[in-house]
Amino acid sequence: MNASVFDGDTLDVANWEPLVHTPEQIIAGDPGSLMLRVLDRSTEEGVVIGYVHYQPCEICVAPRQEEMVIVVKGRATLETAGADGRRERRVLGPGSIAHFPPQVEQRWTFHEPTRLAFHALTGGRMTDVVARSIGESNPAATTNRREL
Repeated sequence: MNASVFDGDTLDVANWEPLVHTPEQIIAGDPGSLMLRVLDRSTEEGVVIGYVHYQPCEICVAPRQEEMVIVVKGRATLETAGADGRRERRVLGPGSIAHFPPQVEQRWTFHEPTRLAFHALTGGRMTDVVARSIGESNPAATTNRREL
């Protein structure tokens, strides 16, 4: 397997595929969202890595899979439900990272054209994928491992 390096700030969106949202997910604006999958091993390993580009809009999603996103460029406000049920709101900019367990409702307000890098797991937990990648034979039996 070869290593791949991408500059998410300068990737040309001309060959990206549309990322379709249902009308129920769109709160305001037109997301005009595009997605580029740089690695799709969803059938073998349950992993998808790529970029998503949004125009200014407001959306509400609750993906079925565990996800991690990194803001590459732009600015967005993210609102999620906290552990105590109260809503938590954060403004994210370049370098901000967010992790979402499956089915967590995410309300995004994109204030300007924004690009996110994402890592989605279509099966399993992120800790198990990380453990497999470093060669652990039984990640569930490993002690002293922090949940991601």
